[in-house]
Amino acid sequence: MDSTFEQKAQDMHDQYEYDNNSDELNPSAVMDTGATYGAGAPKDGKALVVTGEKSSKVFLLPRSEKVEATEKMRLDPDLRDPATEMNMAPGLHTSLISIIDMVDADYVTMFTKECVKVYNGTTTRILVSDKATIEGYMCTKSGLWSVPLKPQSEITNDDTETILINRPNSYEAITHVFELSSIKKSMIYMHAAAGLSTKETWTKTIKAGNYATWPSLSVKAVNIS
Repeated sequence: MDSTFEQKAQDMHDQYEYDNNSDELNPSAVMDTGATYGAGAPKDGKALVVTGEKSSKVFLLPRSEKVEATEKMRLDPDLRDPATEMNMAPGLHTSLISIIDMVDADYVTMFTKECVKVYNGTTTRILVSDKATIEGYMCTKSGLWSVPLKPQSEITNDDTETILINRPNSYEAITHVFELSSIKKSMIYMHAAAGLSTKETWTKTIKAGNYATWPSLSVKAVNIS
């Protein structure tokens, strides 16, 4: 057999053995912004702290397979809950650390081309010298972050429903007539703002000039709405 071929085969075998041993000696986890909970791979169990608690988490794998976690373990670093929680998932190849849990525990995670660093958000001060190039919001239902695919500066007034949908959830909001996309909707809005009087009374007050400063409001607009 060709000695060159034998040497290449031996080199491949040695590299395979090195990679496997490295995983065992230096286990690592992926920092995942899409993981709603920390998930531990069985091969990394020795690197995690045993709690003796059973996990109630169920994970959905990429092929739509559901995997029930077996036990709840913890990351070795002394972190605040829920950032430290790791749920052991049978069949998982790589452990996943949930960035969502990190945020919930008031940690700030920064990614660069070279590394990822986690800071204590309660004591760390971060200075920003420029405005954000892209800005999005965390969805309160999924716990995931999303950004608009179309910059809002390009959205015209005719497409105001898109602006309303993309707004973050809030307990209080200010609305105005300029967000409405038709005269009919504007008249309904103004009628409610005026106290929902009868049409006859409302048109009389419009003719008297009581709503002269209200945009687009006229007797004709009321009649066609």
